[in-house]
Amino acid sequence: MPLKMADIHCRINPDAHINELLPHWTTVFGVPESVFTPVWEAMGPGRRILAEARVDGQIVSTVAVYLFEVSLGGFRSVQMPGVANVSTVPEFRGKGLSSELLRLAKEEMSGGFSLLYTGVPEHYAKVGYFLIPDLVVEIRPAGDPITPEPAPDRNRVQAIHSEGLATHPGAAVRDSVWWEKAVWFRTQSRLVWADIDAYLFADKSETGLTVIEAFGEAPALARLVNGAASWASANGMTEFRSRVRLPEGVESTATEHVGGAMVLPLRLDAGDSTRLGQGFLGIDHF
Repeated sequence: MPLKMADIHCRINPDAHINELLPHWTTVFGVPESVFTPVWEAMGPGRRILAEARVDGQIVSTVAVYLFEVSLGGFRSVQMPGVANVSTVPEFRGKGLSSELLRLAKEEMSGGFSLLYTGVPEHYAKVGYFLIPDLVVEIRPAGDPITPEPAPDRNRVQAIHSEGLATHPGAAVRDSVWWEKAVWFRTQSRLVWADIDAYLFADKSETGLTVIEAFGEAPALARLVNGAASWASANGMTEFRSRVRLPEGVESTATEHVGGAMVLPLRLDAGDSTRLGQGFLGIDHF
């Protein structure tokens, strides 16, 4: 007998445990557990929301929401719920489960705005998200190549980030637990360039690099960006881009287009939300 929606139990689970979620997530997404555990552990209880659907006690669909804090510039910040791990097993797709779970999760959200990146914007539009401008900076390689750091000084990177928050509206605010547990350089595709005054994170693809976070003193940061671009070029990559604005001293062309970034205003007006959504979430996008 075919299942009816009444047979599917959708709810917010305040006691969700990672050990039960991992088999579902690794099966649906086809990636290792290490993709999911760092952010789950780094956020901790009280800083995450899990909406789930079950059939006969088994998880068939989830929506996770991580409660980030983002800088508004100066000493101001606001909570920003970030949606992740929207997942449904194949046999239960097309039944509206993720839409229902998003609706439940939305009712639990508070803060300034919620932000996510997606290739299916029409799905999230059903619960109020809308597309916003996404920043893309094309960078021209210059200067001597600089090799990425295999083991950067985490404490120094953390200090540079903390010192720069006041002048980086929209950047994620992170506590010591995040830096300890999130393992921000955890994948082979994520590279780090760092020196005493600046750092940048970039994601590597088959064709090039994309900077997803860049903090530090302008001259030092420009040297790292130029050196990383030259390193990419020397290693056969043809594209070097940034999702964040870069300092003077980097030859670049910035464009904004309406892409995969979507925002749901919770308290801020749409204008502020649009300004804050321009490519800042990369390193926290799990």
